[in-house]
Amino acid sequence: MSADPTAFTGSVPEYYDRYMGPVFFDPYAADLVARARPDLRGQVLELACGTGRLTGPLFAALPAGAHLTATDLNPPMIEHARRRLPGDARLALEPADAMSLPFASHRFDVALCQFGVMFFPDKVVAASEVRRVLKPGGVYHFNVWCSQADNPSVAIVQQLMHDLYQHDPPRFYEVPFGYCDPVVIRADLERAGFHAITVTPVETESSAESARHLATGFVRGTPASGFIAERGRPGHDEVIEHLTARLAAHGGETPCRLAHKAIAVRAVA
Repeated sequence: MSADPTAFTGSVPEYYDRYMGPVFFDPYAADLVARARPDLRGQVLELACGTGRLTGPLFAALPAGAHLTATDLNPPMIEHARRRLPGDARLALEPADAMSLPFASHRFDVALCQFGVMFFPDKVVAASEVRRVLKPGGVYHFNVWCSQADNPSVAIVQQLMHDLYQHDPPRFYEVPFGYCDPVVIRADLERAGFHAITVTPVETESSAESARHLATGFVRGTPASGFIAERGRPGHDEVIEHLTARLAAHGGETPCRLAHKAIAVRAVA
């Protein structure tokens, strides 16, 4: 397989935002903003902003005089976010690598990241970079998914991929759900110099417009889309048909109801 298992390119950001955003990310964006609201002040940094599903409500929650810098490694994601977010002098969207942030030390008062930490190649290095750019006493809020077993719809997708591509299934669906051990998360943050760490499980429920709507997001709105295109057969439409049937059996056809489980983390620099 040559397709990058974590690449959000081409039409993926549009499908990701339209089909996955309301179901998987909006409920947790509201939760993360509520948790971070007491800490919001001054200069705020967002990592891995993607299409801006957290950026919008986070910007709306900023107190007067605060400024938000939202960043992502992937320029197509930033461009999509730029089209859907308001133009405002207090909001900047910039490309940035979380492994080597292009900001001066002690610049920010608060940092946030929604479902991005799992993709960072070295969690300790990334956390160390966040601590470096935070002021002493600054606060880092982020969330990560729990395991696939705790998120049944994703487990269904992964099983289908194994059934269809037995010898070389796409790896993307494994990546977001592989960094969920609170002991490991806490240890990584402590190694990066953070303290006063809290790790809290968060469960939500949401509904997709339909099982097909959700299946389309999973197939065309993730980097697995590139893998399927390379394979040729079965193609996107056939995979969506198979997945629609399995998701409908799990959560209903119209709407398709889902339960999710994640972890919210707060740490002090």
